[in-house]
Amino acid sequence: MGYYRPGDSAQTQGGLPIDGLTGQFLAKKTDSDFDVEWASVPGAGGSPGAAGYPSVEVPTGFDITGSGTASVVIRFATGYSLPTSAAQQAWSTGAEQAAAATAAVAGLTPALASKADLDASGRVPAAQLPGYVDDVLEFPNFAAFPIPGETGKLYVSLASNRQYRWSGSTYIEINPSPGSTDGIPEGSVNLYFTAARGVAAAASW
Repeated sequence: MGYYRPGDSAQTQGGLPIDGLTGQFLAKKTDSDFDVEWASVPGAGGSPGAAGYPSVEVPTGFDITGSGTASVVIRFATGYSLPTSAAQQAWSTGAEQAAAATAAVAGLTPALASKADLDASGRVPAAQLPGYVDDVLEFPNFAAFPIPGETGKLYVSLASNRQYRWSGSTYIEINPSPGSTDGIPEGSVNLYFTAARGVAAAASW
């Protein structure tokens, strides 16, 4: 184990410096290995950071395992400053912690109040849906359509799979296809090719 006296060059191997006093502790002087010195803990009544080292002063005879209260002095290292914000200083109180947690979700209550509800089947009621969502209404058959209907809505008969709209006084069918060529009237140019027309056309060749 190596030693050195104050004033000597830094020792080159591990060891404890001599000339320390009772109650002192070893402190690093620099970041270099073995460059340490004995330092004193700030005494009672000293200002925070007076000696540059943090410390905690506990009253003599205080039993940490017992009950009761006691004053404990905490001294901070040089360069450390206590929080100046009132919110930071009061964070240790339960009331301030609860207030901070409440503030974190301050906008949650209004947001929940504006959400859509669910009915007994787990669906959003039609009254809370945007107008374009329930524009198509399905009924078992044409006879089940409401009277009067509502303009801007599309009514579907599930029995015939046909679609209708309300004109203001009656339902008008809307079909994408007539379903059969029998339902398409003959025009003046594009005529149907009937058997008689076929025979007449062949005889003229």
